[in-house]
Parts: sequence; C-alpha cells; structure tokens
Amino acid sequence: MTDIQNNIRLSPRLVMLWNQSHLEAGFGLDAIPDPYAEPRIALYPASFIERVEQLGFAKTRDFNFRGALYIDEVTQRNRQWVLDFAKAHFTESSFFQVTDRNARRRNWLLQRRHKILGPYDRTFKQSGFVPKERPVKERDFFDDDYFRLMCSSKFTLCPAGDAPWSMRFYEAIMSKSLPIVECRQHTGRNALEYDIGYRYYRLDDPRIEYRADWVEENFRTFLRFQTLTEKSPENRRAESEAWPDHAPRRAASGGGSV
Repeated sequence: MTDIQNNIRLSPRLVMLWNQSHLEAGFGLDAIPDPYAEPRIALYPASFIERVEQLGFAKTRDFNFRGALYIDEVTQRNRQWVLDFAKAHFTESSFFQVTDRNARRRNWLLQRRHKILGPYDRTFKQSGFVPKERPVKERDFFDDDYFRLMCSSKFTLCPAGDAPWSMRFYEAIMSKSLPIVECRQHTGRNALEYDIGYRYYRLDDPRIEYRADWVEENFRTFLRFQTLTEKSPENRRAESEAWPDHAPRRAASGGGSV
C-alpha cells in the first residue's frame, strides 16, 4: 500500500481536548489559540496524563483491540485487518472486543456478522464507550476501562476508522503500549504529526517485538509535543501557536520498522 499523507482538521473531540489542555495550563478563555487554524498538533490535557499514570503500566497482556467495527461500511473496511490479525496472533493473554453492541439499533447486525474469534474475544460479554454515539459535549469523557486495557497491553492495534486516522494511535502511546498500524497514513492527521517521530510497527513488518526503550521514548516525546505539561509558562503560548522547529525528524517510513 502506498503511504498517503493526511490533512485532517481537529475533530470536535480533539477541539475539546485542545481547549481543556490550554485551560489546565493557565490560559484564559480569550487567550486559547484558535484550534481550527492549520496546521495543529493534537493536544491532551494534563489531567488525562495524570489519570493514565494512576492506572499503572504493568504489562499483563500482549495484544489488544477494543472499538467499533461494523458501525459503518468505511470503518468495517478499514478495520478488516484487525480481525485477520487477531485470528493469527492473539492468545489467551490478549483482549478483543467489538463495541458496536452499545448501539441498540445495530445490535442485531453485530449478532449476525460477528463470530467469536477465540477465548480472548469479549464482544458479547462487555459493553464499551463509543464517543461518536454520544453528544459532542460528552466526547471528552475519560474511559477508565479503555485506558486501563491499553496500559496493561504490550501492543495496541490502531486501525483507521471512518477517517484515515484514529486517536487510538496517540492514546496507545500515552498508555505506554506500542501501536501496530496498517500503514503510515494511520499515524497522524498532518505532516507535523508525522514528523513527531513516534516508534510503532506496521502490519507488514517481518518481526514484531516489545521494545521497552521505544515505549519510554514514545512517552517522553508525547509529553513534549502533545501536551503542555513540560513547557514553561513563557513558552506555552509560542509553542501552541506553531510547530516547534526543534522537532525530531525521522525517515519517511515513520521510524516504525526495525
């Protein structure tokens, strides 16, 4: 698959997190930079980081995926590889769950289309939070179960959804879990986010192994570029207005392969 570069604006949920990040960093409402000015790097508030760290990062699972799959045709097409990967690689230490059943009007479709993949598949045993099924004002909800799962997993499958990118990629990094993606296009919304230089695995990588050094490097990089927690007050405004010119640059492949 040829890598294509995205050019996607902040979603309503990311706008909420952008505003929350600045408010928690001491910005007044009138001083928050315009989230729709382009390009922007997605930000997460300090309170999210604190809650994730409180969950701990002890790895008791290998792989995980928890999310919508049959919610629409585009999402189903973009996430078909997740089913195939789970069948080939998931173990009793893995976790898999399709969360579509949260929507009653689609529950019959899930029952018809989804077949339990193995002992790791909890689709019909648990429900899940689906942000796009909630009112916009509720989409910045911190889903403890979702983050706890990633915090306890070495690897997180991060497919595209109804757009050629998913917040799951950054949330996995925040949770110290290594992302696995189908292609580089699924690792960011724009050129600035690609240039952050995260470590990850692509679906076609010949070998996937847990790298604690990658995990820690990703987490430090995330704090530096996707939060305002490590910026001094005098630099917060300048660095939220524009892409920092000291960002690490990696190879066009995204720096994910070994």
